[in-house]
Amino acid sequence: MRDLMESDVNEINQRITDSDKKIFKVFESPQISEKDVKDYLPYANSPGYMVAITPRSGSSYFCDLLAKTGKLGRPNEWINPNLMPGMLKARPANNAVQHLINMRKLTAGVNGLFGIKASFFQFAPMIDTKLDGILFNNFKFIALFRKNILMQAISLYIATETDVFHTNVQHAPEKLSKVDSFEYDDETLREWVRHIYKQELEWNKYLVNKSHVTIYYEDLIQNTSAHIGMVSTYLGIPIETPVNPEDSVFKKLGFDRSESIYNQFMDNKTNIDMMSELRISPERYLL
Repeated sequence: MRDLMESDVNEINQRITDSDKKIFKVFESPQISEKDVKDYLPYANSPGYMVAITPRSGSSYFCDLLAKTGKLGRPNEWINPNLMPGMLKARPANNAVQHLINMRKLTAGVNGLFGIKASFFQFAPMIDTKLDGILFNNFKFIALFRKNILMQAISLYIATETDVFHTNVQHAPEKLSKVDSFEYDDETLREWVRHIYKQELEWNKYLVNKSHVTIYYEDLIQNTSAHIGMVSTYLGIPIETPVNPEDSVFKKLGFDRSESIYNQFMDNKTNIDMMSELRISPERYLL
């Protein structure tokens, strides 16, 4: 991380002040100080990586297994503003720099390796305020996307409407029954497709000059162990004992309703036209 002048810190603080992003509103005093930057310096050259995700791409499963290696830290959504109040209650911080120092101390693995995952919309405030240049300057990135973007959007649509996101919690039968009887709307599903695809495009734009690898959900599920091994090699941290994918608390949520929604959606030419207008290749939505 390059030396930051007082003017740089002032610019960052002005951008934070001007921002309306939720992440800065969780702090009482979100502005950073030169002391915060100096406090972060010991960590700035420590190894770190970000799992750059789009939603419903298997990131909870993937990061759970990375953590279970015992070597690669414990990547999670440390800058998710919806989750941060609980983190800050346990480990108070005045701003994002202090918060990331706390998360590093808590979750870093071998050789200080620190992992984090974020959707692009969670990460965008870091870019907008130039905080990414402080907090993630030397990070390696692992992009985690999904090949079939339509099935991904269906998964996200169902999850947000029914609150059935993961298998690591016991869902009440009445909640699961909402999935089977779920009624969808074409325009809403089109919006979820746009939501996911925009994040993927923005990640690709950001990562073009960054050290990164790209993994697709479908390939990860097909050969999980090989992908965990590839990531450990990429991060320079060998794993002596391979992890068992069955050890993850996260399992695939497979619902018959997803396929029927897919078929209904594909029967509407307006929906196909929308994906063509977005320049989404048919390979990204045809089963």
